[in-house]
Amino acid sequence: VVSVFASTKAYCPSLYWWSLRPASSAPAKRAFKNDLGRRMKDSGFTKAEIDHCVENSGFILKNRQLTDHPKNDHYRNYVQPAVLMVQDKTTGDITEEPALVETRSFDDKIWDVYQRDFSKDCTFKTSKPKNVSMNCKRHGKLSGHYIEEGNGRFTLVLESSRFRVAYMTRRTRSYASGQFAKLFR
Repeated sequence: VVSVFASTKAYCPSLYWWSLRPASSAPAKRAFKNDLGRRMKDSGFTKAEIDHCVENSGFILKNRQLTDHPKNDHYRNYVQPAVLMVQDKTTGDITEEPALVETRSFDDKIWDVYQRDFSKDCTFKTSKPKNVSMNCKRHGKLSGHYIEEGNGRFTLVLESSRFRVAYMTRRTRSYASGQFAKLFR
């Protein structure tokens, strides 16, 4: 590997594109931007939100030299775009919006969830066997479980006395809408 390209913001999706020779660096950068845009768009992010993550990206490794990219320094988690579905049990209303979810931690800390404006909304931790406890600014304390679906996809299924919440990574909004009710049967 000669060059690796990724986002510089901890809350932006953790996608990596690499090249095997110096002449391939530009195509790797282009492929990163296309893949990032597609994944964020599928989750419901706007062009401006996608552009924010695209513009805040750079080479981690360039021509076999480490750069001063933040991923080389201080953040250790993997972030995926997700579709957030929320049902308010008091009204029955269901809302849908994009979110960014840490899906893997390399230092076993509490993981974060970011809203579409890139502000932190929730923190959560997992325990065996696939249990989740979450604390959110907007939805309070929630508990539930997670489902690993392979290929970087997973679903967090959570409830409180007032809300039913699901985060589905690497899924489209139409898929999330079709699956939401089935998760709480």
